[in-house]
Amino acid sequence: MAERREVPRVSVVVAAYNVEQYIEQCIESLCSQTLHEIEIILVDDGSTDQTPAICERFAQMDERIRVIHKPNGGLVSARKAGAAVAKGQFIGCVDGDDFVEPEMYEALADAAEYSAASMAECQFFHYIQESGEKQENRGVLKQGVYDRDALRQVLYPTLLTEMREPPSSCNKIYATELYRRHIGTISDRIVQGEDFCLTYPMLMEKDVRLAVVDRPLYDYRILKRSMSHGYRRGLIDSYTLLLEHVEAAVMQSAEPVLIGQMDVLRPSYMMSCVFNEMLPDAPRPYAASHSIVRQAALSCTPQQWRSLIQSDKGRPKTERLVAQLCESRNFALLDVLIRLKRVQLTLREKKENRNND
Repeated sequence: MAERREVPRVSVVVAAYNVEQYIEQCIESLCSQTLHEIEIILVDDGSTDQTPAICERFAQMDERIRVIHKPNGGLVSARKAGAAVAKGQFIGCVDGDDFVEPEMYEALADAAEYSAASMAECQFFHYIQESGEKQENRGVLKQGVYDRDALRQVLYPTLLTEMREPPSSCNKIYATELYRRHIGTISDRIVQGEDFCLTYPMLMEKDVRLAVVDRPLYDYRILKRSMSHGYRRGLIDSYTLLLEHVEAAVMQSAEPVLIGQMDVLRPSYMMSCVFNEMLPDAPRPYAASHSIVRQAALSCTPQQWRSLIQSDKGRPKTERLVAQLCESRNFALLDVLIRLKRVQLTLREKKENRNND
C-alpha cells in the first residue's frame, strides 16, 4: 500500500459521474504517477452506475486515495467539494473518463516549483476512443515561464476571441489557495464553459506566473457520443452567468485590449445559444425556442453583433446571416431560418443513422 505524505505536492481532484467504463483507467494512471507525493480525491457526483463502488475499491488499495460521495450537482460543484478537502501545495483536475501520462504531475510540480509559478500547464492528447489514436493538441504558449507582461504580449491580444490557449483546467495545476479563491466564485449553475471561468480570470491577475511544459501529458478521451453534440438544456442561462463572470474579471484587469474583446465574446456565445435551438432534439413546440432565440439576440447590442461579423471575414454564411438577423432584430426571418435548419439537420441525422445500420 502506498504511504501518504503529510503534505502532498499535488492534490488531484477527479470529478466522476457515471463513468464506470473509464474510471479504472483514470485512477490507475494517477496511481502510477512518477510523483509519489500525490493525493487523489475521487468525487462521485451522484453516480447511478458502478462508479462509486469502483472508487471505493481503489481507495482500499492505495492510502493516497480518498473518496467523496455527494448528490449530483455538476462539475463545478464536484470540483469545489474536492478542493475543500485538498491538502496539496497544488491542485490539479482530471475528468473521470480521461487519463494521464505517468510523468504528468511530476513534470508540472517541478516546473511550478522551479520557476516559483502559481500555475503550470502541459500540452494534451485527444485520445480517439474508437480507433485508439492519439492526436496532439497544442496551445500558443511554448516552453517557458510567463508573467503578466509576457502574457500581455503573447496571449492577451486574442485571449477571448480566438482562444488559442485552451482554458482547460485538466492539463494544469494551480497553487491551492489560488484555485480555491477562483473556483469559489464560479456559480454551480454554469454547466458549459466552467474552465473558461476558472483559467482566464487567473491569467488576468497582476501577479500571475505560468510555467509551460511543452509536452502532451494529458489524455482527453473523445467519445463518439461527444462528437454529435446534442441539445444542451439551460445553455443560455449558463452562458449568461459565464459572460457576467468573465466580464467582471476583464473589467478588474483594466486591460483595454481585453475590454474591447468583450464586444466579440458576448455575441459569439449568444450565437451558440441560437444554433443550439437548431438541433433536431431541441424542444417542441417551437415557442420555447423562439423565446430563447429572442433573449440571445437582445442580450447583445446591434454594434456587438456587427463587431462579431467584422471580427472574422471568413465566418460561415449561416453564422453571418444569424448575426445580421440578430443585429437587425428580424425575429420573423430568424425563426424561419432556425426551423429550416432544424429540418435539414434532422434529415441529415436520419440519413447518417440509416448508413450506420
